[in-house]
Amino acid sequence: MRSLVTAWAANRAWARAGAIVVPLVLAALAPPAAVLAATARLVADFEPASPPYGRELPQSFLAAGSRVVYPAPDVEEPWALWASDGTAEGTRLLTVPCRECSLSPLASTGELAFFAAKGNYYTLRVWRSDGTVAGTYPVAPWLADYTFPPVAPAAAGRYVYFQACDPLHGCGVWSSDGGAAVRLAEPLGAGFAEYRSSLIAIGEDVYFLANPAGGGGYGLFRASARTRTVEL
Repeated sequence: MRSLVTAWAANRAWARAGAIVVPLVLAALAPPAAVLAATARLVADFEPASPPYGRELPQSFLAAGSRVVYPAPDVEEPWALWASDGTAEGTRLLTVPCRECSLSPLASTGELAFFAAKGNYYTLRVWRSDGTVAGTYPVAPWLADYTFPPVAPAAAGRYVYFQACDPLHGCGVWSSDGGAAVRLAEPLGAGFAEYRSSLIAIGEDVYFLANPAGGGGYGLFRASARTRTVEL
């Protein structure tokens, strides 16, 4: 009998502890009241039904100040640049960068978003946007991109770096702070034959592994938009 009483008392003690501990654990795991109060809402309906064949829905969003900029279809074009501040009134078409081409995100500096309009035959043109119509325009002429695998661009401070090719200098690293894009001078002046890494941002510079077109084997290079140079 004493053992039964002892077991019953122990069970009561565990029950009382559980009545206290379990609510505390659940309260700790529960999201804040602000999160529970937040609700998702429709900003813009791009395709009320399934998208037609050959048309894409927006997939890549880049920050541009208090707005986001993204590629999405227009009524007559498969790709256009749009911006939104999170409201229906603040969601608008910015521009159609080109006909019969695709749009790919490059990077964002926080205040500016950069995209590449890609045409046929490995051509590209880099655009910038601050989320307004007036602040959306190209920063480079049509260039080429022959690198494979593709070299991922990078944002480093107020600069965006990307790889592109021109008929005079071959393939190299370009940069823009929202103004006209500049090709950075290479140490051998002959561009790069092959890249072994994407562009890695440190501070306002980027680093990458590449094989110069002039030979010499692979090396670690630093590209700086501040000095407009690429150094081994």
